[in-house]
Amino acid sequence: MYNDSFRERYGKAPIAISSTEDFSPTRSHIHNEIEILYIVKGNSEIRISNDIFQARAGDLYFVNPLEVHAIEINSAESYCHHCVCFDY
Repeated sequence: MYNDSFRERYGKAPIAISSTEDFSPTRSHIHNEIEILYIVKGNSEIRISNDIFQARAGDLYFVNPLEVHAIEINSAESYCHHCVCFDY
């Protein structure tokens, strides 16, 4: 469940930026970094700890370090989100 795969993408600063435009779910995981999710288009269900959010285009979510989180994407429409993870 612990995931630090984005650490490989760190450049000169301890920050990783990624985008997704597919319908693959993000399985439940945790990491030591702060994560910011911005929903660009489409809808998804974001789980953070014990809370479930219906995310829509324009929404912004903050995930604290060591919070279990996952994303389930509604595949009935196009989807894109940007993710920024950084070491605090």
